[in-house]
Amino acid sequence: MSGLHIKFSAGDLLKINLPPKFNLNLTYSFISDYIFADRKQRRKNDLCGNKSGGGQAKARCRAKAILKGTFLKMLVKSGFFYAYPSAFLKKPLQPETVTNSSCKNHSARNPFTGVSFNANWIFLECNSNNIGYFWNLVPKLSGFRIFAKNKTMYISRKIEGKIRNHIPRKEYTIITGARQSGKTSLVRRLFTEMRESNPSVFFVTLEDKEALYAINENPENIFRYAARPDIFNKAPGSGVQVFIFIDEIQYASDPSNFLKYLYDKYLDTLKIIATGSSAFYIDSSFNDSLAGRKRLFTLRTLSFEEFLIFKGKDALSGELALLRNQPDYQSIFKNELLTLLDEFLVYGGYPEVVLENDLTEKKELLKEIKDSFLKRDIDESGVSNAEAFYKLFTLLAGQTGSLLNKNELSNTIGVDNKTIDKYLAVLQKCFHIGLVKPFSTNLRKELTRMPKIYFYDPGMRNILLNRFSDFHQREDQGAMVENFVFCRLEELHGTDLIKFWRTADGNEVDFVLTSDYQTGSAFEVKTNCNKGSAKGFRKFGELYPGFSLEWLTYQFCEGSRQLFKI
Repeated sequence: MSGLHIKFSAGDLLKINLPPKFNLNLTYSFISDYIFADRKQRRKNDLCGNKSGGGQAKARCRAKAILKGTFLKMLVKSGFFYAYPSAFLKKPLQPETVTNSSCKNHSARNPFTGVSFNANWIFLECNSNNIGYFWNLVPKLSGFRIFAKNKTMYISRKIEGKIRNHIPRKEYTIITGARQSGKTSLVRRLFTEMRESNPSVFFVTLEDKEALYAINENPENIFRYAARPDIFNKAPGSGVQVFIFIDEIQYASDPSNFLKYLYDKYLDTLKIIATGSSAFYIDSSFNDSLAGRKRLFTLRTLSFEEFLIFKGKDALSGELALLRNQPDYQSIFKNELLTLLDEFLVYGGYPEVVLENDLTEKKELLKEIKDSFLKRDIDESGVSNAEAFYKLFTLLAGQTGSLLNKNELSNTIGVDNKTIDKYLAVLQKCFHIGLVKPFSTNLRKELTRMPKIYFYDPGMRNILLNRFSDFHQREDQGAMVENFVFCRLEELHGTDLIKFWRTADGNEVDFVLTSDYQTGSAFEVKTNCNKGSAKGFRKFGELYPGFSLEWLTYQFCEGSRQLFKI
């Protein structure tokens, strides 16, 4: 481990695997740019990135560590990180005895202002003026295996190419999608890249209350935070002069009129690239006032392909591409892919959840998304009865792949059908659920019959149900696999082209894709190779001979198409 140093940023996930029976008492975190596992590195870059030792910690830092057996995981908000075994402490500390005063027994210059323990967590808080002294306690970390996964390291998304191609166009680029799907990370990456070669690129977040107040007062105040285009001395054909990235545009009091004003006044001299939550998209004036002035891009939570890349399984992502593009290809890595698919079906594709490897922490992150970020959707969408909304959402999670009976939901929750319709619209606009309409050659029947319900992220579904058992122990495997197929078909074709077929006498086909009025594809989804009755398939084929019929299966089965080949 001699000389190991790893650059990291706020939010990095750091892991240490300790040898068996090795006792680790404390983990320290400080403000800095580097992690060092060898004190010989000290003079190259000190704790705060200066050229000599004894750096100044200019900010307050916090660290949170989980101790579980001989495995330690640490989420560092920002700071310098090191750990050492109790043998190197003059007074070894035990969790039950650690207090502010006992921490000070290390040294008169101990930086910690607060230490507390409970059964599972250590909370450390420090505010230090000089922490270089602690190097005399740090051993050479032989016997340690240290890993760092940078949670703030940017990983490209599939939609990124389309967004990049649209940025040179004069229409404003609006990126929307579920909260915590990665919109801010994406635009910060684009901003950083563009700023390196163009000084007229700016970034504003409306989570900054000062900036928010300013633009609500007058749209022109956006130029307190960016250069103002010179619309009077613009050379013909010179293109955009100023690019402004605006994060969380939905916080503006009237985002539609704000963007319309800037577009109409500055024309093609100013380009706005904005992120907006679903609440912004819900605004009925948005599509009307910005018609012809914007293009919407929806950033979903991770697809399975993106999930593999975020897990560091780039080679398996290549295998998945081969399976999809080469019909006769049989991968020797299919079992490994299925194992990862099992994880995806249970915990879903929220980026932060995928990057977290501890299963307990995955659940906590999903709970935070459900409790905190879903509440924002509720507040910003004008939902007055949050309890009824949550109840509906939970009921829908248990009905994945089933018909949505509004009358039944209304009676169960105790609200009228109009309220059910409003809540369903909010959940759709917030990118949580998708409704699949029935396939019929009679358009009136297609519009009036009950749709089927699916979730865009399986992790959200499972946190609502509080079900995180292994996929192979689940009684709802069929619904989970069917939901996966919906998400994949939506990724390829969009929701509007996906239908299902069902007759009054029980004949059913899970998914129907329409190419035109008389042709398309029909799919029946199964978990295993036992296809059961093919009555519905045969009946559909008789009525619609222009449609191809295929079985889609979780397992690799003869005569069917495995999920990876969609």
